[in-house]
Amino acid sequence: MNKKQLLDRFTQELRIDIQIQVDASPMSRPILEKKGFQFLSCSYPCMMTD
Repeated sequence: MNKKQLLDRFTQELRIDIQIQVDASPMSRPILEKKGFQFLSCSYPCMMTD
């Protein structure tokens, strides 16, 4: 049993959801989606100026 299967089984038994937030480049999106992540929104970097 791999780590994902173990985590899935654990969360099913406890009936809880685990949410993870990832801030990654657009190039990483296909990789994360293959791992089961779901795209929700974009983030934009901001710079503070005086």
